[in-house]
Amino acid sequence: LCEPSGKAPTTSSDHYLYKGRCVAFTHRDQVLHTPMAPADGTEANPPSTVTLRTMRSVHGPVHDFATVHGRPYALVRSTAVNGRGIRSLVAFLDLAEGAVRTPQDFVRTMHHFTGNENWFFVNDKHIAWLHSGWFPQHAPGTDLELPIKGTGQWDWLGFKASDGSYARHGDAFNPFAIDPKQGYLASWNNKAARSWAAAPGIWSYGRVHRDELLRDPTVAAIRAGRKLTLSDVVGISGNASTQDLRGVEVLPDL
Repeated sequence: LCEPSGKAPTTSSDHYLYKGRCVAFTHRDQVLHTPMAPADGTEANPPSTVTLRTMRSVHGPVHDFATVHGRPYALVRSTAVNGRGIRSLVAFLDLAEGAVRTPQDFVRTMHHFTGNENWFFVNDKHIAWLHSGWFPQHAPGTDLELPIKGTGQWDWLGFKASDGSYARHGDAFNPFAIDPKQGYLASWNNKAARSWAAAPGIWSYGRVHRDELLRDPTVAAIRAGRKLTLSDVVGISGNASTQDLRGVEVLPDL
């Protein structure tokens, strides 16, 4: 944070340093007038006016404040999909109009969805999966395990403060699978692929994943030579939803 006058900033300052300049946050004030409670009377609980203020930097909305070595900082949530959600409608348009008939169509279509989600495809001959999302290219030396300074030198590659655009990884960056040799697909918010980093705030993926509750009984049935019916698959999902991952996968080792 900074003050245009050059005075020492505080957590109440409404300017921040960006590329060597003291820039004002974008403000939006919402004024609320509370009504008088009929049962309380004006003296016990008089009407009041509350002003709610949101603050936004070039990187996103401010959600909190902190100090680093005594210097005040604003903490901002920078989300790659901000302002790009409308593109996701293209995927649903293709799905609704029946344009997706093959797993290749599916992968190509769901690349339009900018959010970080898992999608599945199935028809009478094929299965497929895609981990969608638009992922920015980070500045060299960025440590994704730590907050990133928003003073400009650590911006996403190609970042433009005027419209929030940036250089993103291409579609080939997104993990996907079509008709895997193992014969099945299982996903439950687990690590999407080798070397795939967890989202900021989750920090890291552990060795145990919830999809093991789906995968283990599926693999056991396949190894036993048993063909799984639709009701078998529903049963596996139902059982997994009532199990505790730590109790099933961690406690036996302990």
